[in-house]
Amino acid sequence: MKPEDLTERTSVVAAAPIGIFRELQRHYITLRDHVWRSGILGFSPYLVGPLSGDWIDARHGHKRVHYMLTDSDWLPASQRAMLIALSEQYMDHHTVDGDIFDECTDIALNAFLDRAEQGDGECADVWRSWVTREGRETYAYMTLDALLAAAAVHSTEAAQEQRTVLMPVRLADVMRRDRAYYNRYLRRSLPNPLRDAKQLVLFSNIPVSDSESLSEGMACLQQWCSKGSLARVYAAINSGG
Repeated sequence: MKPEDLTERTSVVAAAPIGIFRELQRHYITLRDHVWRSGILGFSPYLVGPLSGDWIDARHGHKRVHYMLTDSDWLPASQRAMLIALSEQYMDHHTVDGDIFDECTDIALNAFLDRAEQGDGECADVWRSWVTREGRETYAYMTLDALLAAAAVHSTEAAQEQRTVLMPVRLADVMRRDRAYYNRYLRRSLPNPLRDAKQLVLFSNIPVSDSESLSEGMACLQQWCSKGSLARVYAAINSGG
């Protein structure tokens, strides 16, 4: 069945590798952020700074959203008025419960996507700028185990006067930060969402001759890498270039 043949009365079951679902979920979240920043929806939340972390319940990802109204006027006045009615004035901007803000955002974002698909100038421009930005990103579809091993092995193979290896040297150099606000939104919007988080790795460029730092780095890798990956890294470091 073709997508254009679907109707509200049609039941469809779609099957795909979990990676497809992960990418759709991630791209939708990044699109929301991009459209928010553009101000095209008629409002733009504070995404950085102290006002972006005004938690009602940080553990459960429930926050109070601070946002500014923008000059964009394509959004129906009723939707803009609804958001303002549910908000409170705070100095030079507005605040609203994050759950309410998400619902208003989804309504506005659906309208934005419809207009972008129809070629609306302003909405289409924002859409194209997001597509261009995403196209310039570089992605590595690897587990943390594979990523750490690949960085170490390939760095030792790079041509250089002094052989070095890229790896974290302390346990604190590898961390995962769950994005509680987005996870709350995803749980409310999807039946089985994948957890949204940032995996952060601080790599150090260690000279192969620095046995002390190298030992610390290998000890760190042991916490994250399989024995097979550790063997690859050990062989690359001791290959002699």
